Amino acid sequence: MRLLRVAAMLLACSGIAAAGHEFDRVVKAIETHFGATRTHIPLMGVANLVLQVGHPAGASGFHIALFQDLHTDLDEDRQAELDRFMDTLSSPTLHPFIRTRSQPDAEATYLFCGDTGKTTQILLVTFNRREATAIEVKVSFETILRWIQHPDEAGKTLNPDRDGN
Repeated sequence: MRLLRVAAMLLACSGIAAAGHEFDRVVKAIETHFGATRTHIPLMGVANLVLQVGHPAGASGFHIALFQDLHTDLDEDRQAELDRFMDTLSSPTLHPFIRTRSQPDAEATYLFCGDTGKTTQILLVTFNRREATAIEVKVSFETILRWIQHPDEAGKTLNPDRDGN
């Protein structure tokens, strides 16, 4: 019985590590491509631990990376190059889902989704002229379905103090 518990714990940890591996791969690719390093955020490990224990809004883990001073100046040609670069970041377990670009603001947003199951991985990467942000969250698939079916309730789930006005 004890061996079974240890095996279950190892399997659960390997799933968390696999999700983190995808995020680390994306972060490393951004660092290499832009010659930037991510900004250290104090106490992020503690925040992630609280999220894994409490599961607010159906989330069970997250990672965040901030990059500053990228000097991307996303004109039309650079945005097309960025699109090609971001396309290379997909993998068998991480699929491109939504891409948006804003020409006047020189902004680009990429949303990737992981394989669906009890939980799924969502990776959001945004770029503007001077910085980029990558956020990965592992969230219950039931929660995502509830948000899609009742989008008005999604905001209340994420911000319980909101009164709907």
